[in-house]
Amino acid sequence: MHSILTNGKILHSNIETFLRGKSIEDIPVAEANQGHWSSLSGILTSVDHVHVLESHVIHPQLQYCGIVDCVAEFRNRLVLIDWKTSQKPKPLVSMTYDTPLQIAAYIGAINYDPKYSLKINDGMIVVAYEDGSSCQTFLLNSVDIAKYWKLWLQRLRRFRMLNPPI
Repeated sequence: MHSILTNGKILHSNIETFLRGKSIEDIPVAEANQGHWSSLSGILTSVDHVHVLESHVIHPQLQYCGIVDCVAEFRNRLVLIDWKTSQKPKPLVSMTYDTPLQIAAYIGAINYDPKYSLKINDGMIVVAYEDGSSCQTFLLNSVDIAKYWKLWLQRLRRFRMLNPPI
């Protein structure tokens, strides 16, 4: 498990380095991430006008926080992007487990966090595959985000009921 987390952090760092402007050929990619990097190669060049990379967000009213991977334009849409890795194919968004809720929570936080002047309506999950096959993308529009936001709020309420402040 440790190496999976370490490899994920290194891959995130490679993505961030590329999105900050370094040439894709000039980024040293660890052997363990070669497949993931190849998997992402077709999509990374479609991400531009980056606004946020690996940044802490806080929802001031609901008092939760997280780290946003990326906010950028993808095919002329402003999206909050969450990068994931997988050994197995994930052809359905449901196979990404709680990632849609995570994206809705991050969009809610970034839209209310006073340090950001962004209004984000859409999200995107990008799943990079270890075997190097083309990554899977799931675009979540504002209707999707609203649905997942309601589910996130239910989960947050349930968590707070089970874990009251001391």
